[in-house]
Amino acid sequence: MRSISMRSISKRGALAALVALAMTRAPAAAQAPEASAEDEGAEAEAAPDVPEPPNELEARLAAIEARERARDAELERALGRVDELERTLAASAEAEPAPAAPAAPSGPTVRPLASFLTRFEHRDGYAALGAANPGCFPGANDGDCLRYRAEVGLAIEDLRVADEIVAAVRFRPQVAGFWSFGGTSGGVAHPALGLFEGALILQLGDMVRIDAGRIVLNYGDEMVLGSLRWHPAGRSFDGARMRIQPETSGYWIDVFWTMLDEGGPGGFGWGDGYLYGAYAGLGPILGPNAALDVYALARQDNDRADPRTGAMIDYSLRLHVGSRFRYRVDVIDLRAEAGFQTGRAGGPAGTDPALILAGHVDAEVGVNLLEDRLRFGAHGFYASGENPSSANTTEAYDQLFPTAHAFLGWSDVMGPRRNVTGGALHVMGKPVPQLRVSLDLFVFARPEDGGRDAYVGSEGNLQASWLPGAGLRVRGMYALFVPNAGAFAMGRDPVHYVEVEVGYELN
Repeated sequence: MRSISMRSISKRGALAALVALAMTRAPAAAQAPEASAEDEGAEAEAAPDVPEPPNELEARLAAIEARERARDAELERALGRVDELERTLAASAEAEPAPAAPAAPSGPTVRPLASFLTRFEHRDGYAALGAANPGCFPGANDGDCLRYRAEVGLAIEDLRVADEIVAAVRFRPQVAGFWSFGGTSGGVAHPALGLFEGALILQLGDMVRIDAGRIVLNYGDEMVLGSLRWHPAGRSFDGARMRIQPETSGYWIDVFWTMLDEGGPGGFGWGDGYLYGAYAGLGPILGPNAALDVYALARQDNDRADPRTGAMIDYSLRLHVGSRFRYRVDVIDLRAEAGFQTGRAGGPAGTDPALILAGHVDAEVGVNLLEDRLRFGAHGFYASGENPSSANTTEAYDQLFPTAHAFLGWSDVMGPRRNVTGGALHVMGKPVPQLRVSLDLFVFARPEDGGRDAYVGSEGNLQASWLPGAGLRVRGMYALFVPNAGAFAMGRDPVHYVEVEVGYELN
């Protein structure tokens, strides 16, 4: 007789009960061997496929075999129903739940926006070195000051304009300045309130979004375009941007145009300055642990008059083509960004414009240990400088909008990302999740030394940041720049820079 597996029945009490019920339907005479010959003969006659037995023993054997066949057939049918029920239950358990229907829009929502910081800064040694001080009092001056920045605004979202158009408004005014500078503390001459961000945002269907007004252009690691939230005031642009992003692909492209300078009277576009271009994020093409961006930017300055002499200057157009790459595999992370610039640099009217040929590259590799609580990094960078021997060619890289502070030493002695090369070692540790401590060591040189030593100096940055949560941060930083005397016109003493900051962000 066929062997029957009972694995499925033991899983569920309900299935076992179903089998038991099926078995009770089999003839009960199999459980009563002392039944009378008359009863067995009657059951044997009920089976049409059993021939009339020649004697009593054969009749009894035939009846028993008939009962066994009937019971096996009934049990087989019951187990078939059990297997079918088991398959149905398994399919039901593996099936993904149906997505919930989207909630009906409940009307506009309002979110508060806020930012505040107050920061103590101290600089020493800049004047003796002859290095420009980019701090509170620009120029070759030392000193200290207390800065502040305060923003309070609103984001009004889910403004349904039409079936396929949803609008939002972001409004963020800002005031920034220094403590007790110009007699404002205790007086009535308070600084004017400005606008850091004020934009209308239109979502057109599932793929297109348009921002117009005063907008923030913040891309990648902010090496080329960023909001500079570490800066006392930050950076924003006046213009419009369109983002195209298929809903499920993860790819996106931004196309934008901004006005940097309105030249005023003198004809359409006279004296105007623009920044426009396209920036695309292609990260998913390389997998979930990668990011790949490509971009093309144009900085245009139209025909204008020299503000000092009044002489006419032809238009300039600098095209910047670049790419950014990030990748993480196990404990290793990689970062690289490079850009090439070409175009024309307009000079006095009637002269030939200079050809622009410049570029930069910045790359870093890091090792992350102790579940990302400790990181070691090695960093190299290069930005081209002006070669005096090149006729009618401009080779100096133009960083367009300064962001070097975050990448080339916090003392800012090296100035903008132009005519600079070098390397750095980075160490970052997190003793506890809320506390981050970092140490950065730099060496700097000038590709075009101008007759001085190419090696400029070295710098060390030490910083501790405490982020207890809810947008609050407390930060302290010290930067020490040790110059190579042969690279400067004056001074041999180190430069010191100190920051202590308390800030808050609500977005």
